[in-house]
Amino acid sequence: MSGLASGLAPHIESLLVVKHALGLPYTCSERHLRAFDQMCAEHHPGETALTRQMAAEWAQARPGEHVNGQMRRITPVRQFGKHMARCGAQAHVIAAGIPGKKIRYTPHVFTHDELRALFTAADAIQPSPYGGPRHLVIPALFRTVYCVGLRPGEARRLAAGDADLAAGSLLVRESKGHKDRTVHMSPDLLEYLRGYDRRIAALQPDRAAFFPDRHGRPYSP
Repeated sequence: MSGLASGLAPHIESLLVVKHALGLPYTCSERHLRAFDQMCAEHHPGETALTRQMAAEWAQARPGEHVNGQMRRITPVRQFGKHMARCGAQAHVIAAGIPGKKIRYTPHVFTHDELRALFTAADAIQPSPYGGPRHLVIPALFRTVYCVGLRPGEARRLAAGDADLAAGSLLVRESKGHKDRTVHMSPDLLEYLRGYDRRIAALQPDRAAFFPDRHGRPYSP
């Protein structure tokens, strides 16, 4: 596994092998572990034990960082410490109480005026030589999220083949709990997406994503 540079690299690699073997995407956690590896390589070169100092340096809150984001960053390194300890290596495990309790968000229920303003703005996006087909993608993606109840990431990651526009269904891969599920569209959304698909296919006939960026790939987060 390339890109790891610290003395902890073999242990990080072995944890990633385990997670991937279990069928877990582990994408976000892997990104944090690679950033942790980079920090260790720069600040603690050659150190093969996960020390308290390294763990504390990583766990420290960053300027403007939300506690939930801090928690998402710390959790993989806590898991990594436990993994090293199980393998018999010297590792400090970040305590479970750090950084504190997760803050629960209160969902915002959009008013009709707010929804109208959102879709009006999306529909007003103009073609751009740098934005690819975003003037087609963004209005369709927002409508799909709203009408079908998808999470933004689920809509963003839809592959071109995941949309069955004959049956009126979408295959959502790796949803909550790492399970796939099928959702069905209302007649008006289906009609809209059929028109969208014809227009986007004319621009990108070989696109990989149903809602592609200018290269035909899914948009990044």
